[in-house]
Amino acid sequence: MLEATGLARANLEQYGYQAVGQLFRPHMTLTRFAHGRQIDTSALPDPKEFSGQFTKFGLFEMGDNGTCARKIAEFELKGIKTG
Repeated sequence: MLEATGLARANLEQYGYQAVGQLFRPHMTLTRFAHGRQIDTSALPDPKEFSGQFTKFGLFEMGDNGTCARKIAEFELKGIKTG
């Protein structure tokens, strides 16, 4: 990142990826590890630090540079009523 200039630098600063640019769509990625493998989660932030309101769930084909290149399916999420 320190050596990036121009558009690559702007993309890194705004989106976190050098070449993704305006193709970036904010998302949360879920991954399933093969053969029961696990990762050390001790370096991850506490889940309480994550917040947001999610109204849709989508399945996407991943393209170059981590972009969501093609939507496979999209589902509306309905709120849970309490009380």
